[in-house]
Amino acid sequence: MPSIENHLAARRPRAKTLFALALIPLILPPAIGYAAEETATRKPAKDPKEVICKNEKITGSYMKKRVCLPREVWDEVRRMSQNQAAEAMRGGISTNPQ
Repeated sequence: MPSIENHLAARRPRAKTLFALALIPLILPPAIGYAAEETATRKPAKDPKEVICKNEKITGSYMKKRVCLPREVWDEVRRMSQNQAAEAMRGGISTNPQ
């Protein structure tokens, strides 16, 4: 019959391995964040005057319309949309005017 000491000795390496595996999520995210931050700083600045074309859906139609605008205008449209959505979420804008 195996003794308790032999049983505990056999479990110790497994416990150390599990402990080491449990530490990986604590160590890995900062390393990934650092790598992502480093690559983000290496990207060249995008030209605000570059013309970007998008296919916009037309309300009430299955057709799409091609809209070409400079990057700075698309950025402003995105910012305005985000601000309006945030304001609507706060209850500042009525999405159903009466």
